[in-house]
Amino acid sequence: MEVSVLSAMDGWRVVLEHIIQNGVVLKDQDGRLCREVLHCVLTIEDVSRGLEEPMELLARSSKWVYPRKEELAYVMRARKEKSAYEYMYGPRIFSFRGQCNQLDEFIIPLLRASPTSRRAVVVLYDPFIDSRIGGGGSPGLVFLQFRVREGALFLSAVIRSNDMFMGWPANVVQLGMVQEYVAENLGVQRGGITTVSMSAHVYEENVGDVAAVLAGKVP
Repeated sequence: MEVSVLSAMDGWRVVLEHIIQNGVVLKDQDGRLCREVLHCVLTIEDVSRGLEEPMELLARSSKWVYPRKEELAYVMRARKEKSAYEYMYGPRIFSFRGQCNQLDEFIIPLLRASPTSRRAVVVLYDPFIDSRIGGGGSPGLVFLQFRVREGALFLSAVIRSNDMFMGWPANVVQLGMVQEYVAENLGVQRGGITTVSMSAHVYEENVGDVAAVLAGKVP
């Protein structure tokens, strides 16, 4: 499916409803039942319109403790791994294999020199670590592409496996942080954010919670 909407809340609800109605039921590798839609493309056209609203709604629920914005920022911006987290994106972005700062040493200089470049990509999947049979903790977010068009920075992200109910609200906030960082360094406005979720799913235990969100309620 492909959806383009103004706000994160609108996009989240559209995708959740589509998965509930059309998702294929399967048991994943961890034995959990979920409803899955493949190749879900969701574009948030205006990142200034409540990008954090889905996350804030989940945080208001008493059924779980949702990560705070500060925690999400740490996972995205930290330069070193921390054992408290299953995996962190910051070290892959700012210190890939301890050698490459993909934003400050490549993306930002490249787009300064050639704003229309199509080479401004960041890879977070490390086959030396992640491509191990029986391994775990592989990052869900695997690829970013930045593009400057008409004076604005657009960001596209490929997510190999995406829990659209609990995970996507945090993902889109984290992507907004990275987009803002690059845009400020380039001196350009922020354009839209597109997430391409190769497996967009909702776990069966959250189907009732999704119904609450679609009804405009706190789960």
